[in-house]
Amino acid sequence: MHIFAVKSHAVNSDSEGAEKTLSAPCYKCRVLSQIKHDSRAFTEGLFIYDGLLYETTGRHGSSSLRSSSLKTGKTIRSRKIEKKYFGEGSCIYGNKIFVLTWTQKTCLIFSSFDFKLLRKIKYTGQGWGLTRDGKNLIQSNGSDILTVRDPESFAKLHTIAVRDGSSAVKELNELEYVDGLILANIWRKDLIAAISPESGRVQFWIDISALRPAAGESAEVANGIAWDSENKKLYVTGKLWNRIFEIKWPIESEGQN
Repeated sequence: MHIFAVKSHAVNSDSEGAEKTLSAPCYKCRVLSQIKHDSRAFTEGLFIYDGLLYETTGRHGSSSLRSSSLKTGKTIRSRKIEKKYFGEGSCIYGNKIFVLTWTQKTCLIFSSFDFKLLRKIKYTGQGWGLTRDGKNLIQSNGSDILTVRDPESFAKLHTIAVRDGSSAVKELNELEYVDGLILANIWRKDLIAAISPESGRVQFWIDISALRPAAGESAEVANGIAWDSENKKLYVTGKLWNRIFEIKWPIESEGQN
């Protein structure tokens, strides 16, 4: 698969300002449109299903599962998650919405029809991001390891070690499966890694730092990737961002590949 893009000269910094050169090529994104987003939403999971945008938010006491319009950003349905849980990444499989919890080691399964809680499944370790590849679920836990899980039992099938060149890519966060690649936010970085699910190698990076000035004064870390497979549109946002951005996919070529 060939992805054409505009190469960025930027290197990214972590929260302490320590710069690290990336091994895989890094490309700037191009914004196509914007949708209003609740700037109070501490975004953890984001996905599109049947023409609607679904989102899970975090923090104890204010975690939620919600659906909203892709055109207006207006909330259509919302459900609070029990106060004891810190909501994390989410995805849909069949008519079930799977919602991870941060340190409670519990996956909450809701009906996609009415958000009724159907089941709780225990797992080990932390829960950060979650997506599906059409067959299985893929989970991040804040490390450099992705766990592939059976969607019926949530049992671990195998793991994927994520590498950029020879370096482990740690703090993998929200996930989305797009055109045969796993896209992953990196906590505290304005970068999205495009990962081969077969090898775990980062194929390229997407630099979304240019979006931050338009995301509002309260904007925290970038976190939230949603793929509209029917219309081939890619959306990104962050925690407490007031906008969801549609960015060009595949990233537009300007003579480089």
